[in-house]
Amino acid sequence: MELKERIDLCLRLQDRIYFFWNWYIVGLIAIVGWILTTDNVCSPHFKVILSFAFLTFIGMNISGLLRAYKLFGAARRDLLRQYNLTRLQEFSANSICSVIEKQTYNYSLLTLVYAIGVVAVLLIIWGKGKYL
Repeated sequence: MELKERIDLCLRLQDRIYFFWNWYIVGLIAIVGWILTTDNVCSPHFKVILSFAFLTFIGMNISGLLRAYKLFGAARRDLLRQYNLTRLQEFSANSICSVIEKQTYNYSLLTLVYAIGVVAVLLIIWGKGKYL
């Protein structure tokens, strides 16, 4: 693999990470918007089904996102290790990947963001009819 192909791989993995984050945000907005705009109160059975479907979506999304982060980190390390880059090339490769590199190793922030979103949506689902 040439240097250009490895950098392209890093950029494609970066796009995949953005894709998973976009689906997470769209999923949260869609479910919260739908729950808050319906007038009727959902039955407890429907809330269980809705919670299960939402948690399944979140599980699949975070699984793909974590895999994309790990693949990106491995591709970046491989890129920097395999080639004896000049200072300018190394600076260029680092600047392309710098934002995602910082996010790659910060799983605690990722977990916190996901946990806050999941808890908020579950509270909205189960609070519909009682508090909302």
